[in-house]
Amino acid sequence: MDASATPHRARLPRRLLLAFNIGMAGWFAVSLVRATLQYLAAESDSARTGTLVGTGLGIGALLLVWLLGAMILGGLALAMRRR
Repeated sequence: MDASATPHRARLPRRLLLAFNIGMAGWFAVSLVRATLQYLAAESDSARTGTLVGTGLGIGALLLVWLLGAMILGGLALAMRRR
């Protein structure tokens, strides 16, 4: 194995974790803004209630995916770090 390829390879999991977290934060922010705009545009109480329930479920699922992905990629980054 080439010694010059090792440092770049060791940084890959950390960069992947950082890119994943940035992407998920962006997705979370966009989802929250769109849900807020949809809530404000709702004309009836039942539409607002449905928007709140759907937003709660969607944001909860998004946070679960974020948590699981960060745990998996974080574990990979810790396992592949230099000793």
